[in-house]
Amino acid sequence: MVKKEKIEGYRTVNNYVVVVPHGFDSRDILKKYDYVELKRDGLLCTVWNSNETGD
Repeated sequence: MVKKEKIEGYRTVNNYVVVVPHGFDSRDILKKYDYVELKRDGLLCTVWNSNETGD
């Protein structure tokens, strides 16, 4: 069981992301939910900026 303090959740531009520690067993979550992706790239964009265009 992973301690709740080690699990982080973020709202992203497209949906949500949950960051879990190394060694987290994701098999049950992947079986239980239809719309889940497992990504192991270690990158998370936490700030999204855009340039304002002057029309």
